[in-house]
Amino acid sequence: MILRDYEQEFFDGLDNGAARRNGIRKAIDAALEKQDAENAMELYYQFIEEDIFHCDNLQATLVFPEYLAYFEAHEELQDSFQHEMMWSFKWIINNFYQFHQISIDQIQRIFEQYADFCKRYNYSLRTYYEFLAIFIRESLPPEESFMGVTAREAFRRMMRTTRDDISDCKACELDNEFTYYLFVEDDLEKALDVIKPVFSGKLHCAEVPEVTYASLAEYYFYHDDLKSAVENATKSYRMIHRQGDKTGSLAKSLSFNFQIIAYHEPEKALKIMKEILPEMATNQNSTDCYTFFRAAYHVFLCLEKAGYHRIRLKLPFRDESLPDGDGQYDIPVLRQFMYDKAKYYADKLDARNGNTLRIDQLNRTFEFKNADIKKPSKLDIPALEYIDEYLDQGVLPQDFSLPKKKPADDEPQFADGALDGISYFHTEPYQDELGELEDIIRLAGSGNSRAAVSKTEKYFEDPEKRAFHLMDNVQEFIMDNRDELDPNDIYDYGIGLTVGAKNYEAVKIGLSVLEVFSDYNDKLLEAIMKLSSSDEFTLFCIWAVKRLENSNDLIFSMAQHTIGWGKIFAVYYLEPETDEIKQWLLYNGIHNSVHPGYLANKCFEAADVQELLESEPDIDELQAIAYIIYFLLEDGPTAGIRAYENGDDIIDSFLDNVQRVGTQDADDENFPRIVEFVRRYRDEPHDDEEEQ
Repeated sequence: MILRDYEQEFFDGLDNGAARRNGIRKAIDAALEKQDAENAMELYYQFIEEDIFHCDNLQATLVFPEYLAYFEAHEELQDSFQHEMMWSFKWIINNFYQFHQISIDQIQRIFEQYADFCKRYNYSLRTYYEFLAIFIRESLPPEESFMGVTAREAFRRMMRTTRDDISDCKACELDNEFTYYLFVEDDLEKALDVIKPVFSGKLHCAEVPEVTYASLAEYYFYHDDLKSAVENATKSYRMIHRQGDKTGSLAKSLSFNFQIIAYHEPEKALKIMKEILPEMATNQNSTDCYTFFRAAYHVFLCLEKAGYHRIRLKLPFRDESLPDGDGQYDIPVLRQFMYDKAKYYADKLDARNGNTLRIDQLNRTFEFKNADIKKPSKLDIPALEYIDEYLDQGVLPQDFSLPKKKPADDEPQFADGALDGISYFHTEPYQDELGELEDIIRLAGSGNSRAAVSKTEKYFEDPEKRAFHLMDNVQEFIMDNRDELDPNDIYDYGIGLTVGAKNYEAVKIGLSVLEVFSDYNDKLLEAIMKLSSSDEFTLFCIWAVKRLENSNDLIFSMAQHTIGWGKIFAVYYLEPETDEIKQWLLYNGIHNSVHPGYLANKCFEAADVQELLESEPDIDELQAIAYIIYFLLEDGPTAGIRAYENGDDIIDSFLDNVQRVGTQDADDENFPRIVEFVRRYRDEPHDDEEEQ
């Protein structure tokens, strides 16, 4: 068999990570069984690489001695495979000590063995001193020596030793030099000077500058500069997030990032933590686990300080120290749990290293002078990207709001979606003239969509210009001038605004442009659904999808993933096509954070409440109906009970059903109070009756 045959049979097409690594292991076993030494050697190398860069390094650490013994046993292949062996050995040297089970004596022996291999095959000791310096820096107190050298001495020897073809790339070496000056010399100025080629974009690799920004963030964090720490941690997180890889060599950087972000935006840090949490179910790397659980401890510490009391969290593992609360946990309980997990790994690593470095780090407290940093008054990233950072299974935190400019003292601060909601429900509809926007659309339609996106954002810097009062004219202008405007360019313009605009009104215009086409691939539709989770954009997302075949399913999803104005819009447009939707409207439809009265009439009709009242509903159905009746009767933003000529009959029917089933079996403490309110409403005269 050739190597490609093993790949096709055992791991072709498998995703990076454990699945691919395990497939390679099966290929190794097959090659060994066939005594196919040449391909076995290549497969060992691929196995080590996969586990180092996409898993927790444990299997690479366990399998490497087997690989090394196989290499030593096949002298006839050593010349051909010594380069791959040395690269594998180098990766092991940089990671194996992260497991607390490996003793200090074993660490020393493996470093000595690596130095011997370098000499045997005529490689320089540059990588030996490089990783020795990193191990000492990360594991021992400053100035303490290991194998006769300190971190400073090992680094200087590395710098005096020539590069060769197993040396790290220049970007990685500069990153190592950068972190040395930060954490050993405490020389920020020198570190920033060294790293200029990386930060300027001249040098980069698979992990640099992602890990570089994380190191800089960590430095600022421990030097009481939270603002700079958050800026760099956020930058690092976004770069890693775009890669989509949360394991391997980037895992520690992600943990540093969300620990720091917790002191600025704990909810955002919680979202990042949840992204990584599933990986921790199987991660056995002691350093990764310590870093993650330490960061998670800080997240819950910050959530607690911010006034949070209880959250829902799906843990990927069971632990007897946590009460089984159906996924609901008190913040102090989670804080202590994460601390205890971090302490376990800190104690193990410190005991191995003979110091208290990590437990001291874990117990350090932080009270930043500038910890009250506010959200930026102006987005510095696209609205979609900002929303995406906060989404958790399609839902935004209940108190989420988009960053807005602080209003003048005499102006109100509107909630997300409120201005459009007020216009939709409480004002006469009208459309403004497009003015300059016509020229911008012409620019987009002539092949300059990128410039048009920028000009559109500038156009909407005027707070008097709102997409709600322009969208119809925008769509009409595009249709009236379709002979002049290239449809592909206009479509690109709509996409550019929708996914790339920072200005909220510009995003809405983008959605309005896309509505003209109503043609979306999966990725664009996913972006629209993410935007719809924000109350500010839900209405325009509804319009963007309403001509699709599955529009009602999409609007139902929007209704289930919003709570404010977005839910009001979604429920208002939702058609009760299925029993599932009717049931949801009955039990959940009316409840929103703005005013349930907006949806009382809609839910009464769409959930067939009249028919339910006539068919002897059970206690659960009556409790749900009670809220709908209550908000029909309350003086709210819509017509309410006045919309029905048989309003008195509706009230009597509800109360008759209550009398039939009673209130003693109700599990909603509000139910008896609502019933009493309805009785008083029926029995007391109202303003319209008194006038008669």
